[in-house]
Parts: sequence; C-alpha cells; structure tokens
Amino acid sequence: MMDYEYGDNLMIYCFGSVSREDTVERLRTAVASVAHPDIRKQMFTLKEKISENVDDEEWAELFPQIQRNMAVMIVYNREAFFKQMGEYKAKMDAETFRERK
Repeated sequence: MMDYEYGDNLMIYCFGSVSREDTVERLRTAVASVAHPDIRKQMFTLKEKISENVDDEEWAELFPQIQRNMAVMIVYNREAFFKQMGEYKAKMDAETFRERK
C-alpha cells in the first residue's frame, strides 16, 4: 500500500490511465514540464511509488476508485466555488448599490 500525500490523487486523476505503466510514463513525461520544484518533486515521487510499490492487479482496483472519488470531489468543489462566487458578487453588488445612494 502506498503512502499518499495531499494532491497525489488529483495527479493520478489528471495523468492516470487504466494502465499502471501508462500512468508511470505520463507522470515521467509531465515531470519535465512542471515549473514548481515542490510539485515536480511530488510528481516524481508519486511516479516512483506507483512504479515500485503498486502492481498491475492493485492498480486495476485503485485507479477506478480514485477516479470516482476525485470526480465527486471536483463536482463538490465546483458547486462550492460557484456558491462562494455568488455570495461574493451579491456582497459586491450590495456595496456598490450603497455607494451610489
């Protein structure tokens, strides 16, 4: 079983594939393009963890689970974002209205 860091599942969701080997290759390729050193290091470490600590059978169970969980989380975060933006816009509209009086 892998030890996960914050953001690992999102990286797997973004770069992952049903094939563990494809996922490792995608992460390897992406690492070179990441500018932020901490994220690049985390992505490299995740690639190594998947390559060395997860076999194909485990990946076949793990990847679909991560996809489902992340899809739910992304929808929830999207809804929360739009709710927050609506509240912010309403506050700004109210302040603008008060200033015009």
